[in-house]
Amino acid sequence: MSLRPPARCFPLLVLVGGLQLGIAAAGEEKDVTIPQEGGAERQEFPEHLENSPSRFSDEPLAMNAEAIPRRPAPILEIGEKLLASGKLARGLRLPTGAVWRPSLVVFGNFRTALQSFDDGDTRVSEWAGRLDLFFGLQFSGTERLLLGVRPLDKDGRFVGRVFEPDAIAGWDDSALNANVTSLFFEGELGEIFPGLDANDRRPLDIGFSVGRQPLLIQDGILINDRIDAVAVTRNTLRPAGASNLRLTALWGWNEVGRGDNLEDRSADLFGLFLELDTMKATWNLDASMVDSREETGDALFLALSRVSSFGRLNATLRAAASLPQDRETAATGRGTLIFSELSTNLGHTEHLIYLNGFRAIDDFSSVARDVDVGGPLERAGILFEARGVGSFGSPLSSDASRTIGGSLGAQFFAHEGRRQFVLELGGRAGTDPTVEDEWAIGGRFQQAFGRRHIMQLDTFFSTHEVRRDGVGGRVEWQVKF
Repeated sequence: MSLRPPARCFPLLVLVGGLQLGIAAAGEEKDVTIPQEGGAERQEFPEHLENSPSRFSDEPLAMNAEAIPRRPAPILEIGEKLLASGKLARGLRLPTGAVWRPSLVVFGNFRTALQSFDDGDTRVSEWAGRLDLFFGLQFSGTERLLLGVRPLDKDGRFVGRVFEPDAIAGWDDSALNANVTSLFFEGELGEIFPGLDANDRRPLDIGFSVGRQPLLIQDGILINDRIDAVAVTRNTLRPAGASNLRLTALWGWNEVGRGDNLEDRSADLFGLFLELDTMKATWNLDASMVDSREETGDALFLALSRVSSFGRLNATLRAAASLPQDRETAATGRGTLIFSELSTNLGHTEHLIYLNGFRAIDDFSSVARDVDVGGPLERAGILFEARGVGSFGSPLSSDASRTIGGSLGAQFFAHEGRRQFVLELGGRAGTDPTVEDEWAIGGRFQQAFGRRHIMQLDTFFSTHEVRRDGVGGRVEWQVKF
């Protein structure tokens, strides 16, 4: 039985794109100012906003020091405390003129989950754990050395216990490791050599980073990976009509995971990333090239995005293309992805409603993806995202090949943001007979406990054109330290 929409008469992408491009600013509320004594002016709000619970008071209030929460200290600090108040030490003056105040901080995140997932083919029930541990050596406000390890998972496997299927049931500790997942130094040329520009007038806002570092380009649609790379960034450029322009050039030579989430040891990644801030929008133009062996192939990648707002509506529109230079391979397909995101507050509250849509033409592939981050569509919603711990998959495929779809969801907050609930409906329809249609509904509940603990509950139900219905649920506990 086919699950395709009748005559495909509901192209979600067209709806989303039309909403984004068609909203005008003509309906925005205009402020009214009323002269007061002494020449000052008072702003008068529309009548229906005067008593809104989100409106700030006109009366100035003194800062309440008792209302400021205590600083949650990391598990280990040596030297100056992270984000603490107090006097600064004299520090060490380098031959370059920079003053460094070295300090060591150890922090991280532990996750453990009990979960069961049935994707319509196989059912997996398990307990799994993950530990992200970081050692940060901070030299100044702009220079630091960061070392990261993940000792409980490796190559998509996690330490834990499998309950089903019976063929692989039992305790699994094969993922225990001492591998380094992050090790990089970052800094800024103008701060390391302050004598080169004592009056801060020269264009020396040049940042750089070198080592194994996480990269997130186009919010993970283009690149979501940890790569051995060197990057140089020129910031605070001021072209006409813009408030800031940032340019980043990057070369990655190792640990490059390709579009199939598998590491390509022969790949070199070159990238040029541009971000432009104007009065009305933020633009990102990104270009990357991968040079690799014949089996995985060379490829060029391009992406453009616009992030803006229309009144209370937040809108993002992205277009990305993957272009193999010789032929398509499992690592890189040829295709285009159009992706749109819309969100707004419900009334004058902090609750959100969002509508995301996508259209994948042919077989779009990302430049680089880590083994545990899913596919390019995982940003479409909680039904498309990878959980990042254990083998609990996404209810809807995050692969960007010959499909159209999206998600509609709402996020509600309670108890001053310490409790939240997300309800989402999503689906994708294949534009090729080889790609099956699938639909799902899911929910997420999160509750904070104390200052470091979070409980998360996820559940979903999915229906597929070819496979049987899917269902799953999980409970996760996070400890941030």
